[in-house]
Amino acid sequence: TVDHHFPVSRTRYLDHVMEVSARKPGAVPHSKPPPASAAAAASGGDSKVSMEGEQEGGEEKDKQEEAINKNNNLQQQQLHHDDVKTSGQNIARKVEKLIKQAKVASFKEICMRVGVSRREEIGIVLEKLQMDAMNVQGNWVVRSGNENYSKEQRRHALARNYLICLFQRNRFIHKKQVVKILKLDYESTLRILKDLATCVGKGKWEFRKQTDVEFIKHYPEVVKEHAKKIAELEKNMLKILAG
Repeated sequence: TVDHHFPVSRTRYLDHVMEVSARKPGAVPHSKPPPASAAAAASGGDSKVSMEGEQEGGEEKDKQEEAINKNNNLQQQQLHHDDVKTSGQNIARKVEKLIKQAKVASFKEICMRVGVSRREEIGIVLEKLQMDAMNVQGNWVVRSGNENYSKEQRRHALARNYLICLFQRNRFIHKKQVVKILKLDYESTLRILKDLATCVGKGKWEFRKQTDVEFIKHYPEVVKEHAKKIAELEKNMLKILAG
């Protein structure tokens, strides 16, 4: 879960994310409707008459107007809530689609392509990424479960998970490290490597994205949580792949 009340230490980073990603000015806060009591007071002032019967009628009118204003306020609040909910759902769908297409992306890249303009939207992006991706070297890698592998290709997903574990610990790996363990044909091994890395020499592969030092610095709790999950995943990988 992401705390939307951001610590002061993240303020500049979040402002920069919005500066890079925003396609439009920041959202203008919704203007609050006048308090019901103010409207009632205004109408009440006009309702004072000398005759006792008319005074009672004016009080009744005040109560009716107050009830109408209260109902209008509730309706406006509900509309605003629905707008925010719909916006959040749209952002989440965009994040899911983008990370599946990119396979590996930085946090700023995702925010830029989604087009966030408020800090609350950045929080939604981060929450969705934690559901659909894993943080590796400060960047986001789509979970193997979200890859388009058929049942017959489950071993590919396991192999991909193993590579994620390796790249979490080191930016560089050698193909010889993984060929025997993965037990996949050359083309399959190459495809999985290309999803996550770039060949930088004979048999040497480097993680596709530069380590996102800024994200690691400003979201250490997220990075630590994912590092712990990846470490637990790695404990089971060798045993599963050896089977």
